[in-house]
Amino acid sequence: MKIKLRTILLAALLTCSFAYVSSASAISAYFSDCQSNNTVLSQVVQKIVPFHPQTVFIGGDITYSGNRQNDFDVFFTTMQPLTTEAEIFSAFGNHDRDKGLFLKNFPQVDSLTYYCVERDSVIWIILNTNMKLAPGSPQYIWLVSKLQTYRDRTIVMIHHHPVFSSGPHSYEQGFDLLLAPLYSKYGVAAVFSGHDHIYERSVKDSVQYVVFGGAGGQLYEKVTRNNYSILFRRTHGFIILTPVSGRMQVTAYNLDDEIIDQFSFVIKSKAEQIEQAVNQ
Repeated sequence: MKIKLRTILLAALLTCSFAYVSSASAISAYFSDCQSNNTVLSQVVQKIVPFHPQTVFIGGDITYSGNRQNDFDVFFTTMQPLTTEAEIFSAFGNHDRDKGLFLKNFPQVDSLTYYCVERDSVIWIILNTNMKLAPGSPQYIWLVSKLQTYRDRTIVMIHHHPVFSSGPHSYEQGFDLLLAPLYSKYGVAAVFSGHDHIYERSVKDSVQYVVFGGAGGQLYEKVTRNNYSILFRRTHGFIILTPVSGRMQVTAYNLDDEIIDQFSFVIKSKAEQIEQAVNQ
């Protein structure tokens, strides 16, 4: 009888969970490297809109030059179907050259240009990989403090330059040696980057590393050996993140509405809530 009751309760919880994720407040989206290609960006936006995300994360390179307000004006005009219902958080890319102009257009971003937000029980840590990240630097010290503070929570990293990539910008920052050990040590769930205009997912020490600079920049070829690569695609597109039953479902789409990759990771607090309810 107890087993049957547990089964019924779990089924009810899963039903509630799926009902919850169908609401607009649960879904997030990710894309990167628009680079003033508003034709492709418009397609990305139109594909994302039907998912009704509450939050949109961008991996940087909003514009190509980064030093003209008009480029940002065009970007936000293109983004308008999303900005009417979603918060927008962006990392600072190498093409986002003017920090003052970037902050003027993204007042929700911390003035340091590296910051942390919590959405749907997930801690999102956004770095500025154009700034110093060597041990002892202010940003590195800040990062370690956040990783320590939230080590019992689900952490997702966003920064422009990738840690692992088969594209032409692979390893140029040395993040495979600098950041990967930190992410493994503190149990980071996933890392989203751009800079290389490809889709690629790599896995090391159970950390999912996703590079998707597919929102407008000219697409790149596979040119570098990446020992941790799981999947590589040369495509434009975007990512939708949907919480389902204590996990975050991550789905990458191209602009033909095809799923090019899918994986998930645990949302620790929600998984614990479900398990506690089942065990009561």
